[in-house]
Amino acid sequence: FLNFKNLNKLGIYHDYRENMYHEIEKLDLKQLTDFYNQEIKNLSYNTAIIGKKENLNREAISQFGELKELSLEEIFGY
Repeated sequence: FLNFKNLNKLGIYHDYRENMYHEIEKLDLKQLTDFYNQEIKNLSYNTAIIGKKENLNREAISQFGELKELSLEEIFGY
C-alpha cells in the first residue's frame, strides 16, 4: 500500500512492473546473456551457514569461495 501511495506521488497510477515485464519479453537470448554478464555475473555475495561445525562438508563449501568462521561475539556483539 505504501509503495502504491509513493508511486501516486510521482504521478504513476499503475503497476510499473507490468511495463518492465513487457520490455523483458522483447529481449532475445543474446541480449539477456549480455545483460547477465555485464550486470549480474560479477556481483559478490555473502552467505551465512549456521549449524554444527562437524556437520559441515567443508570440501563442498570451499568451491563457493573463502570460508570464514565467526565467533558468537563477532556475530551477536557480546
